Amino acid sequence: MVRAQGETDAFAPVARLLQSRCAMPGCHAGPEPAQGMRLEADQTYRSTVNVRARTDARFLRVTPGDPDHSLVYLKLLSPHQGAYRGPRMPLSMEPLKDDDIARVRTWIESFPSELWGHPPEDKIERFSSRTFQDATLANLPTPDPLGARTLEFRFVHRFKASVADAGSKGFYGLDSGAWISLDLAYGLSDSIDIGLRRTNLETDYEGYAKWAAIRQDATGSPISVA
Repeated sequence: MVRAQGETDAFAPVARLLQSRCAMPGCHAGPEPAQGMRLEADQTYRSTVNVRARTDARFLRVTPGDPDHSLVYLKLLSPHQGAYRGPRMPLSMEPLKDDDIARVRTWIESFPSELWGHPPEDKIERFSSRTFQDATLANLPTPDPLGARTLEFRFVHRFKASVADAGSKGFYGLDSGAWISLDLAYGLSDSIDIGLRRTNLETDYEGYAKWAAIRQDATGSPISVA
């Protein structure tokens, strides 16, 4: 794979950086790395550039010339910076310093357009800031969807007595026991979920759907509606 001199010069320090912070056993090193992505210095390029991300097929791991569509870069940022929903990398470790993150960005931007072409137009729908961090909160659904192609299985509990009926004597439903359900949900898109639930309340099945009609956003709607 041919590289221009500017991109080659920018790559060397990035390769050393990613190797020191990410290429370790159980992460992105060795013959069976996490998500199949190796970040040893001699493997980073072939494992990332123009390679489709396994965790989110909308992105390439590194999109030449376009860090804002490169998942390797986005996952180094805090969620409010990159507007990407997902765990920040390195996982469960101290985040990279700002100047190191800027170095990764500079490398991705350095890919020459005459060799790689210009970055594609932005056709990727950006995630809005999530009002909640899950599709449910305690016993209640939230307006946040699961996300496209996300499958979720969970055990769901509902208080047998209502808050009003239980009152303070029944600790607002907690002491009344719970109906238990097995719940399977799937995100058809970034705004539509469908699900099927089996509950021991009258031993029946429940089908449901959720449409996130309005997403709360710092630059848009102040509320979420689903």
